[in-house]
Amino acid sequence: MDFPDLTGQVAVITGSSRGIGKNIALRLARAGADIVVAAKSELSRDSLPGSIHETVSEIEALGRQALAVRTNVRDADLLQSLVHGPLERLGRIDILINNAAINPSVSSLSGTVRTTRLENFSLDRWNLEVNVGLTGAFLCSKIFGTLMASDGKGGVILNIASDLSV
Repeated sequence: MDFPDLTGQVAVITGSSRGIGKNIALRLARAGADIVVAAKSELSRDSLPGSIHETVSEIEALGRQALAVRTNVRDADLLQSLVHGPLERLGRIDILINNAAINPSVSSLSGTVRTTRLENFSLDRWNLEVNVGLTGAFLCSKIFGTLMASDGKGGVILNIASDLSV
């Protein structure tokens, strides 16, 4: 697949420490983008969990800059404060990919009860899924989108939906 040249672009990808988000981060880095690896985990360079450390290292091995940031897409104040790190280090933000998700297993069990079946799905779990998947995407789009629009150059926002929604 041909991919546009993203040299000089900066992408923030939520939920990019593993899975789909990590693969998106690596693909954009191969296309020339610098990447903000946004994950919920605690982040210090010496104690990065393997998946975040691996993502950052793999991006840097491609010759791109990578910045690991601790975030929670449900926390507007935290999201607002993390805007400054990427801006100071990478200059601007051009791309936002809302990828954070809870990622439940279709076969999740609690004892013998399949918790992902609607009749067994708790309201607390529902609220968590909605807060991460929808409210998180809304908050990130609002905060990063406002920033991208403020310089007149704009940017791109891509929202990833779950294949489990089918």
